[in-house]
Amino acid sequence: MTPIMARPWNIPPEQHGEFLTFLADRLGPGQPIGRVGQPEDIAGAALFLASDLSGFVTGAVIPVDGGATAVTQNTFSTDVVAAADAYLAR
Repeated sequence: MTPIMARPWNIPPEQHGEFLTFLADRLGPGQPIGRVGQPEDIAGAALFLASDLSGFVTGAVIPVDGGATAVTQNTFSTDVVAAADAYLAR
């Protein structure tokens, strides 16, 4: 959940925070972990992979998505579009 998500809908920069909060409120409860991902979630995975703790990890795909790909049947993209359209329709 970063301001880049506002670009496809041409949300003005001064509305990025409001837009992201709207999306998070709409999309978070539908995520298996109960919230949307934040930049810190990606950073945590990157730090793990850069640390000695991942020394025996090779050739793995590690989804950092709060479980979304495991249970949502890849609907997150369409869910984002629907939420953004609802924001614009307000």
